[in-house]
Amino acid sequence: RRAEEERVRSEKEEIRRQKEEEERWNARKRFKNAIITPSHIHLDPDSSTLKYTVWCSDGYDNDGWHSYQGAPEREFDSVWKSKKEANDRAEYLFFWKNPWGSSPNEVSDDSGDPEPSDVNGLNSWTVSPADSSRWSVGAVPADAYAHLPNANKRRHNYDDGREPKGYEFVSYISY
Repeated sequence: RRAEEERVRSEKEEIRRQKEEEERWNARKRFKNAIITPSHIHLDPDSSTLKYTVWCSDGYDNDGWHSYQGAPEREFDSVWKSKKEANDRAEYLFFWKNPWGSSPNEVSDDSGDPEPSDVNGLNSWTVSPADSSRWSVGAVPADAYAHLPNANKRRHNYDDGREPKGYEFVSYISY
């Protein structure tokens, strides 16, 4: 009887964990639609009414193997009114629109899952998987963006208009 109770408790815990993981990686549940599909005002790097810029870059480090042209350009993504919106968009871009087309829960490197670094309430992420490029996304005050090294106003092409990938899992629990 005790073994049966433990088995049931274990199965319930696994179902709860899978549900949490699924919700964590479901962009439609986590973010407002404007974060996933920014409107034209958010895509104008010269929008004077919005305070925070989200940028991204993708390129190889000077590893002696890949051709190295120097640090990659920081490409414009969008502008936002609040830090929360900018941070949400940066997180969405980093995990769901990564340059490898990986599912968001697969974006990691040898040091594990990337954690955001926070500067004055604005987040940035960087990941560099083995034998791959370094992908970085960040949010900065809009007036500071032009002063970042290798920053430009050209918009990237990582937002392909496709539905964001979600966390997909296979349940091995038998009933």
